[in-house]
Amino acid sequence: MQTSAPGIAANEQNTDQAWVKLRHPSGLGMAERAIRDSVPLDSRILGVQHVRTAHYVACRVETRDGSWLARVGVTSPSDTAKADNSGFMGTAVTVPTGQQREYVLAREFSFAGVSVTVPAGYTSFEGPLDAHSGLDVLWLPFLQDSGAAVTAEQWAAALVPLHASRPGNELPVFTSRAKSLGRLASWADREAAASAAKEYDERLAELFGAATRWGPVHGDAHCGNILVAAKGPVLFDFDTVCWAPLAWDLTHLLVRAGTDRNTGYTVGEIREAFGFTDQEVDAAVALRLVARRIARA
Repeated sequence: MQTSAPGIAANEQNTDQAWVKLRHPSGLGMAERAIRDSVPLDSRILGVQHVRTAHYVACRVETRDGSWLARVGVTSPSDTAKADNSGFMGTAVTVPTGQQREYVLAREFSFAGVSVTVPAGYTSFEGPLDAHSGLDVLWLPFLQDSGAAVTAEQWAAALVPLHASRPGNELPVFTSRAKSLGRLASWADREAAASAAKEYDERLAELFGAATRWGPVHGDAHCGNILVAAKGPVLFDFDTVCWAPLAWDLTHLLVRAGTDRNTGYTVGEIREAFGFTDQEVDAAVALRLVARRIARA
C-alpha cells in the first residue's frame, strides 16, 4: 500500500512558502491590490478593512452597492494535481482550486435549497507570489455575525440539505483521504508513516463499512465554517466538498475544534441532532483519533 500522495505533498510545500509571503505585512498590501483589481460589480470601492488571516486573507469591502467579504487565497499547481487514492477505491482524485470550486458549487447547492453563501465573483491572478503560486479572490456577500454559539441542531439544519443534494458537477471521492496521507510524505520515520497510513485506512474501512448513506459532505465542518445570520445557519468554505459517507462530517464536529465561542459537540449532542446510528458515530470517533495523530505530526 502506498503511504503518501507525492503529487500533493510536493506542491503543498510551495503553497506553504507562498502563504508565508501572503501573511507578511507586504502580503496584506498585495491582497488589497488583488481585491481592488477584481471587483465583480461595476461599483466604486469605498473602503477595505482586514478581518482575519487564516487559510486566506479575509477583508470586508464597502462599495456603493453594499458590503462584501473578499477572500484572497493562494493558488498553486497542486490545485489541479492528481493524487494517489489507491487502497481505498482504486481511483485517482483531482484537487481543483478551492475557491474556484466554491464559486461553482455554492451556486449549485443554493439552487438545490442548501443555505450557503453564494459568491458574487471569482478572479485569479497568476504568479504574483512566485513561479509556483498565484492569488485568487472570491467575493461573498458580507453577513453580520450574530455572535452566538452554533448549536448541533443548527449544524444539522445546515448539513442535512447538503447531504441530500445530488450536484450535477462531478465530486471527487473522499478527497480528504488523499490530502491526509499526503502529509505523511514529510515524516522522517517511514515505518511510523506506514503504520499511521495502515491504521488510517483500517479506520476508514470501518467507517465505510458502517455507513449506509452516501452523499456530498462538507469535509471541513467546524464552527468557523458556519454562521448564524438573520435567515438562519449559513455554510461557508466549499473547497473540501467531496462524495463520501455522510458520517465523515462528524469527524470534524466531534473534534471540538472551531471558534472560541463554540468548540464542538459531544457524542450525545450529535446523536440527538443528526440521527446518525451509534455505529456511524463510533466509527467517526475512532477515525478522528487517527487523523489527529497525523495532524499533530
